[in-house]
Amino acid sequence: METLLKQLENELKTLKKERKEMRRISTNKGFYKEYFLLLPHHETQEETFNHVNNKYFQYFGELKYKDFQSFKTSNNC
Repeated sequence: METLLKQLENELKTLKKERKEMRRISTNKGFYKEYFLLLPHHETQEETFNHVNNKYFQYFGELKYKDFQSFKTSNNC
């Protein structure tokens, strides 16, 4: 029973983290902020964009932006 409780607590912790990420990247402003937050951790701007856009897809089942060029154009990067 204690093991099940620990598993449920871990699952809840994971879900809370995912919910926070979802809320953060769901808006244009939040997506943009996430991009710049992760930029130092990737080799290229496009790699960073793909990471955030794929995370968006994982959560929402669709891409936020068609490609890196459309992201740059819409945000005047």
